[in-house]
Amino acid sequence: ESYGDEQVNGVGVTKNVYQQSTKGHYVNAQYGEISVTNPEPIIVGGETVNSVPDEFLLAQVLGDDGNGNIEYQWIQQYMRHSNVETVYGQPVPTVNVLTDSEVVELRNAMDQIQSHFKVVYNGDDSFAVDIEFKITRTTDNSRGHLEIKQARPWID
Repeated sequence: ESYGDEQVNGVGVTKNVYQQSTKGHYVNAQYGEISVTNPEPIIVGGETVNSVPDEFLLAQVLGDDGNGNIEYQWIQQYMRHSNVETVYGQPVPTVNVLTDSEVVELRNAMDQIQSHFKVVYNGDDSFAVDIEFKITRTTDNSRGHLEIKQARPWID
């Protein structure tokens, strides 16, 4: 569903879909209200092509903290980047669809949603939640804020 006020829209799954033994989240995000799940034709370089969202994995891995200590850290791995060049008639405002701080905020929200619904549904280690989110559109071109539009159990 289009909310009509989105700088970014996206979907995510609260699990590492590539390596299920490693904690993670899988995310697709796109500029504006361009559909993530049903790509819409856009003009890129004078040609009509299907839109492609940012697609990335957030994974929690062991790593060096820079002081010789080994601890869990979150990494972000892109599979592909959005091909959208303009949104609402203006050049896209960021290199990646989500800023670094928005990725951290989304990851934290996904962790909270996963923890809550895993208890509600008495989920096992394979339990995950499918979410839809947006970054709100503003009238002054400032960056909006994260809103979770929907969350439901993920079915493999």
